[in-house]
Amino acid sequence: MFLSTYARNWIAGRIAGEAITISLHTGAPGDDGTANELATADGASYARKVTAAADWTVEADAARADNAADIEVFTPNAASAGSAVSHLGYWFGADFVGWVALAAPVATVEGVPFTVAEGTAAFTAALA
Repeated sequence: MFLSTYARNWIAGRIAGEAITISLHTGAPGDDGTANELATADGASYARKVTAAADWTVEADAARADNAADIEVFTPNAASAGSAVSHLGYWFGADFVGWVALAAPVATVEGVPFTVAEGTAAFTAALA
């Protein structure tokens, strides 16, 4: 199905208007978002980050939304440090809605907050 620019902007705006939860992955999250997610067991400090609608900006005529400010996801402890994050997953509550690959993998460092820099978590409403 063809989607006009208006329709794709509307979709991006609707997604950005929700409380989006971000997950971190060391590879593609797969169709259900569970593949390659950072570990939460054995004392790891990783947890998915819930964002607010105000954290996202829809870019005019671009059919995409992006994070309007830095988003601090979590602070790695010794058990959760050392992972190379390459993908972000997007969730509405327990429902996985998609993912984006980072430009380059980013290593988690003990005691250093893992932050998604402003303008780097963009998602685009496009046909696959």
